[in-house]
Amino acid sequence: MIFLPKTNDKIFEKIISDLRTCFDSELISVVLYGSATGSGYVKGKSDINLLIILSSVAIDKIDCLHSYLCDWHRCRVATPLFMTEDDIRSSLDVYPVEFINIKKRYQILFGKDCISSLQFNSECVQMQMEREFKGKLLLLRKSFVESRGKRKALINIASISLTAIIANFCAFLSLKNEVVPLDDHAIIKKACDYLHFNINALTTIMEMKCGNVHPSAKELREIFKEYINTIDDLCRLIDEYKF
Repeated sequence: MIFLPKTNDKIFEKIISDLRTCFDSELISVVLYGSATGSGYVKGKSDINLLIILSSVAIDKIDCLHSYLCDWHRCRVATPLFMTEDDIRSSLDVYPVEFINIKKRYQILFGKDCISSLQFNSECVQMQMEREFKGKLLLLRKSFVESRGKRKALINIASISLTAIIANFCAFLSLKNEVVPLDDHAIIKKACDYLHFNINALTTIMEMKCGNVHPSAKELREIFKEYINTIDDLCRLIDEYKF
């Protein structure tokens, strides 16, 4: 029988039931994070993101979930992150941006709250932001050559990279105890205002991503070059910024 619930609450009940069937008392927590926790969620379009926290014993048994994933995916539940409490503690210096963004928008669906007490080191955040931005810079240059200037490829590459940049901006604003807007345009503006950074190229890519502007192939190549230079400038700014 195909599982097609009408509400997210029914989806969560099903997932928690499946998890408890598999892991019983070894299931420590089920954490909902991202857009599904608030007003930014669009049913049927937005993914539902979950962090499943298991005991060190249960983490070796996650293959027992194979038979449940089709039902979850049908409800737009992305394959969850599976971690132990030790995994989380030992990852805060390596992936602080991801955990800052989880902490910003999360809801405990089951079990223990392992998120509220998380603390972050600003130097680790700076290192990850610099690594992410420099990685995107190298990827953009490489992809620009590989795309041969094709419109669809350039827009796709730029959109994907901008999503990662926005996630880093969210973490930066949270670290500075700033209220993080829900709208991506507003996040870019607020972060760039805080950093005293030129917003123009990022705004243009955001407008293209949203389908609001449609430059010619020639214009797009020039926009992409400006975008690459902007990310290069952003790399230097983050490297020199005093967190």
